[in-house]
Amino acid sequence: MKRFLPVLFALIFLFPLAAQSLVKEDAYYRLWGAVALRSRADFLADAVQYTTLNHEGGVPIKVLEIGTRDAHDGKGGTWIFVMTTSWVWAEGEVRVPQYGKFWVFLRDDDTVRPMR
Repeated sequence: MKRFLPVLFALIFLFPLAAQSLVKEDAYYRLWGAVALRSRADFLADAVQYTTLNHEGGVPIKVLEIGTRDAHDGKGGTWIFVMTTSWVWAEGEVRVPQYGKFWVFLRDDDTVRPMR
């Protein structure tokens, strides 16, 4: 059992999830990197309400709905409707409100970690 604990720790905390494989509705995650929070599932510039900064702890979200598959700039992904569970900083020194609801295009290679 003692040999199994380090392996379990590495699987849970050190290795990010493949973005599309384990993201479920009504679950909490952290998105890593700059995240474009959009008012609708659309790639047009006017749909972007906020672009978060690259936060050290990630952007905490709750997945409310998993949308459709799509592709952008040659990369596949899925639209997800999320709620921010904490305020975060966005470009222009603006705070994204806690409990804000947004569409996010989650690329297949994005880093996502479950919140504990």
